[in-house]
Formats: sequence, structure tokens, C-alpha cells
Amino acid sequence: MSKALDALSAIGYQLAGLDPKARYQQVTLVDNSVQPNESYTALVPGPLVKTLRPGKLVAAELTGLSLGSLSVWRLDSAVLIGD
Repeated sequence: MSKALDALSAIGYQLAGLDPKARYQQVTLVDNSVQPNESYTALVPGPLVKTLRPGKLVAAELTGLSLGSLSVWRLDSAVLIGD
């Protein structure tokens, strides 16, 4: 990428409250305690992904971010419950 595009991307990350140096992955969390089930697709910083396991119960803290027409959930913390 060009330096100008890198700088523009960094501004976008800052406006959205994201760390421009972090690597993010996308996960979908499902709340199956209600009907119909509710699902949240969230951005997860790389180190936090290691605490998640597919199909396992977690206690999660999400933050909603909004910037113009862009809305996204960010997973701020997660604790695996049971095993």
C-alpha cells in the first residue's frame, strides 16, 4: 500500500476506536438463551481469538461502534465457561 493509503487507513481505525496495529478476525457469537436466537458478528483482536472455541459457552463483553453508515461490534473480553 502507498503511504497515503496507510495514513488514511490509520485515521479510519482511530475514528472507529480500533487499534491500527492489531490484527482482527471476525467471529459470530450466538445467544441461544432466547427464541429466536440472537447472533452478533464481531471483530476480535488477534490475542483474544485464542480464548474462543467453536461451540463452547463464553461470557463475552461487546462494544458497538458506529461511524457514519458503518456499524460493527467489537469483542472486548471473553471468558470460556466450562470445557
